[in-house]
Amino acid sequence: MISQGELRNLIEYDKETGLWRWRNPTGNNKQGWFTGAPTTNGYRQIRIDGKAEYCHILAWYWIYGDWIIGLDHKNRVKSDNRIDNLRMSSKSTNAVNSKLRGDNSSGHVGVYYNAGNRRKKWYAYINQNGIRKSSSFLTFEEAVEWRKKTQEELFGQFVPKIVS
Repeated sequence: MISQGELRNLIEYDKETGLWRWRNPTGNNKQGWFTGAPTTNGYRQIRIDGKAEYCHILAWYWIYGDWIIGLDHKNRVKSDNRIDNLRMSSKSTNAVNSKLRGDNSSGHVGVYYNAGNRRKKWYAYINQNGIRKSSSFLTFEEAVEWRKKTQEELFGQFVPKIVS
């Protein structure tokens, strides 16, 4: 792994914009050129010593000197690598701050209707560190309220303030 000093000599990070520029380029790159290619999953990455590294992990390392894999983009924009937009996160807390999945039919994360069940109830669930908490409800509104309350209790600052 590259040292923090080597990284700082190789590329320059602008913590206000989250963008990177080559200082001492390698290969076909030129000094002063922006670096950080978009990936198919929405993140940006830079190739260093033949290995692709995510820009948000490099930003944290460049600023703090800690190689942290578990980082969350507060505003949910995977390509926004400003240091003020990044925070340490577990897999569970990062999942809480994710966007609504395309196959979600209720319009709320962790809430679904089980029409196949003879009781035809609404269900709400949430996962924390591999443990699922769930409950069933007669109404959609009760399920949503339980999910929101439980999410706030378990994850506090990671609960998105942005509407999905």
